[in-house]
Amino acid sequence: MRALSVNRFRKAVSLTVRFFGGSSVAIGCVPIIYWMLQRFTIHQEAVSLRNVEVLFTSYAVVILPVFIHKFLKSGKLVRKDEERKAMVKRVVASLSPEQREALRQLLMYSQMTDYEVKTQLASKGFTYSPGQAIFPQIRNLTMFLTYDNSTACYQIKPALVDLIEEAIET
Repeated sequence: MRALSVNRFRKAVSLTVRFFGGSSVAIGCVPIIYWMLQRFTIHQEAVSLRNVEVLFTSYAVVILPVFIHKFLKSGKLVRKDEERKAMVKRVVASLSPEQREALRQLLMYSQMTDYEVKTQLASKGFTYSPGQAIFPQIRNLTMFLTYDNSTACYQIKPALVDLIEEAIET
């Protein structure tokens, strides 16, 4: 249960930062850094902590409602992610050993750069060929794969790469 709430908190923070955007978070830190530099390098006594209290209060008034909304929303998203992860594990477990191995090799192939593909495929015992007959079977059973007409190759759907990798390792 604790792991679920930690995941929910992380998801809420991620959604809040995504809502405001990374650049606005960085821009929001500028007054704080400016105050710190002014306070500690110039040694002006005229700069009071009251300015910082007002700044943090205004940030809290803006950020807190968004964070609370995203925290409530993240509970549903975390549950959906867990259900999706469990579904992917079940589907991968239902594949035959040959299909799991072909999926693992396709996953490894999709994570390699062109240089790695050229230099390391043979050393890793990799036998991927784009037209293998097993990939249409996997695609029909799982819907994990897409067929790219431009390269005439099967590819793993990008949203599922991490989930499939985790399911294959276990």
